[in-house]
Order: sequence, then C-alpha cells, then structure tokens
Amino acid sequence: MTREERHRRANDEQIRLLRQELLSEDGNVAQQRAAALGIAGENIAYGSLTPQEAVAQVLTSPEHCMNLMDPHWTLFGGGVANGTVTTLFGTYWVQMFGTERR
Repeated sequence: MTREERHRRANDEQIRLLRQELLSEDGNVAQQRAAALGIAGENIAYGSLTPQEAVAQVLTSPEHCMNLMDPHWTLFGGGVANGTVTTLFGTYWVQMFGTERR
C-alpha cells in the first residue's frame, strides 16, 4: 500500500467513524477496526483545532504516546474530519500506523 493510499484510508476511516459515531476509547474496538483495514495501530484525538494541538494531545496520553512512538511502524496515515451537529466535538483527528507487508 502506498503512502497516498494509507493517507486516503485514514481520512476515509475518520469520516466513517464520524458518520457512524463509532468513536470509542476502548482499545480493543480501535484495534479491531485497524486490523480490518490492514493497519496495525490507531490513535484518535478530538477537540484540537490544529495538527500541532492534536499531536500534543496524543503525547499527553501514555497509551497513545506509546502507539505513536512504536519503532516498528514504517507507515503512517493521518486524517482530519469536521464533526457534525450530532457529534460532541468540532474536529476529529486520526493517526493510523502499520508496517510494510512482505
């Protein structure tokens, strides 16, 4: 999968999550979603207005920070989506991580 495809998948997944309101802090649910997409890890942040704020938010969570800093990741995809009137926050960010399949 190319970098462009990884970015597109991350953005598509973020939009799907917003539409279906599947955002959850349950790590098992996130891992199952990521595995179904062929991705090994996922972080979701919400409420931040800029990419810098979203990364800073992820870094304050030990679990999310470990996921972001995992040295095994060789692929990254990121996406952002605006919330809707039915979502709690105005902006949602997703980071997806993986490794090349051989």
